[in-house]
Amino acid sequence: MHPQRARVVQLTEGEGFDFLGVHHRTRPSGRWLGHWYLPSWPSQKAPQTLRRRIKEILTPRSPGTASAALVARLNPVLRRWTADFRRGSSAHIFEAINRYLHERLALFAS
Repeated sequence: MHPQRARVVQLTEGEGFDFLGVHHRTRPSGRWLGHWYLPSWPSQKAPQTLRRRIKEILTPRSPGTASAALVARLNPVLRRWTADFRRGSSAHIFEAINRYLHERLALFAS
């Protein structure tokens, strides 16, 4: 392991860690008093990378770009990202990506 990137994390103190684009941190259970669980969600860099990729695909390079070709390029990117991050507590991240995607599609269509 790389000494500058590897570190010991105390999960009981609320400090989390990122691993393969997913952030992990312990939280107290709302159901069982005194119990903890380890939720996970996409790290801060993962949605930023996806937004940058969406923007690259939906930037019109020529005025006659067919929307079907853009959708064909965009679908595999979105499917891969959702497959990678569908497990865990990532609903709020998916909603933010959905809003951004609708915004970019509206800008592209106008």
